[in-house]
Amino acid sequence: MRGKAITKQGPKRTQKTALPPIIPVRTALFGGAALLILFAWLHLILALQIASTGRQIQMATEELKKLKRDNMAVVRDTAVAESEEKMAARAAALDYGPQAPVYLS
Repeated sequence: MRGKAITKQGPKRTQKTALPPIIPVRTALFGGAALLILFAWLHLILALQIASTGRQIQMATEELKKLKRDNMAVVRDTAVAESEEKMAARAAALDYGPQAPVYLS
């Protein structure tokens, strides 16, 4: 070892420097606030759509019940009109009556 003195050195100490954040804090806050507002708006729109669909279902159900009631009234009126007493009274009013038998010879 020619002229070189060996000295013991400790580990090199590096000074850590603060790196600038990838996304500035202000941008992150504005972006988060914008996302929150967007999600709240979408939630409101979805809630309104659900309420509207529920109302349409309720109206269709009420209309179906009304149509069933009307149909039952028509069936009842038809059954009454086709009863033997009513048919006999109508036949008599229209001058229908028992016919004399026709014999062919």
